[in-house]
Amino acid sequence: MSAAKTLPETTFAEIVQQKQLGNKLFSAGRYHQALDRWNAALDAYEGQTGDEAQAKEQVKLHSNKAEVYIKLERFEEARDACDAALSIDAADYKARFRRARACLAIGGPTELTQAMEDIKVIQANGGKIGEREAALLKSPTGALLPSLAAAACAGKGGVGGLA
Repeated sequence: MSAAKTLPETTFAEIVQQKQLGNKLFSAGRYHQALDRWNAALDAYEGQTGDEAQAKEQVKLHSNKAEVYIKLERFEEARDACDAALSIDAADYKARFRRARACLAIGGPTELTQAMEDIKVIQANGGKIGEREAALLKSPTGALLPSLAAAACAGKGGVGGLA
């Protein structure tokens, strides 16, 4: 991404509108159409991150795409969408959590190590992995990985949901 440059107000308003449309489509289970809206919103950035608020919206768009890719079991694309979000905001909990979920589904030593790292970063920055979130951290066989179970905090709150 190039240096922060504020997008025109009308462009950003269109981005937000596309994001909201995508969120409604996602809620209705229309995942492919949601992706279309979020991709249209991301295209409007034209390689820019925008100002701080605009960059946050871009992070949310990438993270939301990751959630759809996870639901569609397109785990590599989910990981890539999270990587894009985290390249803008390395502290985003939802993108980290979703990347951990995608990496667990992909499997392999590199991905499992990345999943552990992501959970540790979330916790080190004050994020909580509640019971609901811990239940989502499954291996391909369905069992919660013991090392992640130990790393996951019991408690309320968490990082789930669309942005």
